[in-house]
Amino acid sequence: MKTVHPIQIHFRKKLKYILVILTVLGGLNKIGAQPFNLDKAIKPLEIKLADDPDNEGAKGMAVNTSIKSGETHYFYVTGHDIFQFLEVFIFPSNESAHLEASVVKDSWKDIEDTQNTLDSDMEIINFKLRDQGGFGLKIISSEESSTNYSIVVYASSSEKSYLSSPFIKATTQDLAGTNLQTSNSSSSNIKDNETQVSNSNTLLYVLLLIAIVVIGLLLWKQFAKKRTIQFWIILLTLAPAMMLSQNVSDVKILTWSDINRLINDQRESNRANPTQRQTQRDLTNLELMASERNVASEFSRARYTRVTETINSLNNNLNNIHSNIKGNVDLYQSTKALYQSYKGLGNCINSVPLPGTPRMPSFCPDLNSDCGECFVDARRQLEETRYNLEKLKSIYSCTKKFSDAAISFGDNASGVHGISGLAWQSQRMKIMKSLENLDKAYDSKYSQYIESTHQALISLNECEAKYGMKDWYDRFGILFEDFIKMKYSR
Repeated sequence: MKTVHPIQIHFRKKLKYILVILTVLGGLNKIGAQPFNLDKAIKPLEIKLADDPDNEGAKGMAVNTSIKSGETHYFYVTGHDIFQFLEVFIFPSNESAHLEASVVKDSWKDIEDTQNTLDSDMEIINFKLRDQGGFGLKIISSEESSTNYSIVVYASSSEKSYLSSPFIKATTQDLAGTNLQTSNSSSSNIKDNETQVSNSNTLLYVLLLIAIVVIGLLLWKQFAKKRTIQFWIILLTLAPAMMLSQNVSDVKILTWSDINRLINDQRESNRANPTQRQTQRDLTNLELMASERNVASEFSRARYTRVTETINSLNNNLNNIHSNIKGNVDLYQSTKALYQSYKGLGNCINSVPLPGTPRMPSFCPDLNSDCGECFVDARRQLEETRYNLEKLKSIYSCTKKFSDAAISFGDNASGVHGISGLAWQSQRMKIMKSLENLDKAYDSKYSQYIESTHQALISLNECEAKYGMKDWYDRFGILFEDFIKMKYSR
C-alpha cells in the first residue's frame, strides 16, 4: 500500500488554499485559512465570526472551554474583513489564573504578538488587530489544575478612511485655467536657471582646473623628487572626478446574543441551577455545561462587562467620527490614532495614506453644498474603487507571502524528512502554476478597477466643466490616474 508523507498531505492542502484564492480575487470575497504546520497533534478549532444583530456590518463570537495544566489550545479565526478593527479578548473564569496567548499568522511558529493574564488589566488579554484571510490563537496554561477560560473575538463594521481624500478646494487660478501657463512659465524659468547654473558650474570647474595646473607647475619646479611628481600627476588626473563626485546624492460556542444574555442576567449564579436558568433565559441555541457556573459567575460577568464596554467604546468612536464629519473633511485625520492602535498582521496590510498621492483641485470639495449632487456618485465610485484596489493588493500580497513561506518551508523540510525530491517537486510545480494563475487573476481585476477609476474621473471632469473648470481631467485627473496605475501595478 502506498504511503503518503505528512508533508505531501500538508502541501496538497496548501495547494487547495492557493487555488481557492483565485476565486477570492475573482469576486473579492473573504476567505480564512489556518496557519500551516506539519505537527499532527495540532488540530485547531475554527472560530467563525457571526453577525452582531445590534451593529450593522459588525461581527462577534465567543468560545468557553477548559484547559488542563501543560496543555496548549489552538484556534483560528475567520469571517472578518480587511477593513474591520478586530478586538480579541482572552480571560480565565477564576481569579488570578495564569494563561499565555499568542497571535500567529502564516505558521504556528510565526508569532506576531504574545500577552499573559498576569500582566493584563483585570487578567484580560486584549489584542487589537487588523487582518486579511484569518489568523491563529495559541493558548497555554501554567496552572496546576484545569482552568476555565473564554475567548471573545469582535470585528467592527468596515471602516474605510485611511487613504484620505485626494480633493482640495480649487483656487482662482485653477478655475481660470492659468495654472498650466504658470506651470509652463515656471518650467521655462527652471530650465533657464538650470542652464545658468550649469554654465556657472562649468566655468568654476575650468577655473579650478587652471588653478590646480598652475599650482602643480610651481610645485614641479620647487620639488624635483620623483614621488612628489607622481603624487601630483595622480592628483591632477583625479581632481575632475573628485569635484564631480560632490554632486552625487472542549468547546462551547457562544453567539453575541448569548453573551449579552449572560451579561444582562443580574441574578446570583447560585440562586438557580443550570436547568432552571436555561428555561428562564430560553437559551435555545446554547448547550449548558457544568462549567457555566464559572461562565455566569459574578467574577466572569465583570470581565464580560469590561469586554462589551471596550467593544461599545469602539463602535461609539466610529459612529461619532462619521456623525461629526462634514463635507469632504479628511477622515484619516479623525481615525489616525485608531489605525495606529491596531496591529496589521503579516506586514501586508496598509493603514496609512499612500505617500505622494496627487491632490486634485475641485470646484466642489464639500459634497454637502449645492454643487454636491453632480459629484456625489462619481466620488463614491472613485472611493469604492480605491479601496477595492487596496483589498486586491492586500489579498495578493498576503497570499504571495503565505505561498512563498510555504514553498521555502517545503524546500527545507523535504531534505530533512527525506521526502522524495521528485514527489515534492511535483507538488511544488503545482503551487508555482497556481501562483502564475494568481498573477493573471490579479492583472485582470486590476485592469477592471483601473477602468472604473478612469470612468469616475471622466464623470468628475464633466461636473467640473459644468461649474466652469475646463479640461479638469487633462490638468489634474490624469495625474491621479497615472499615480493609481503605478501604485497598484503588480
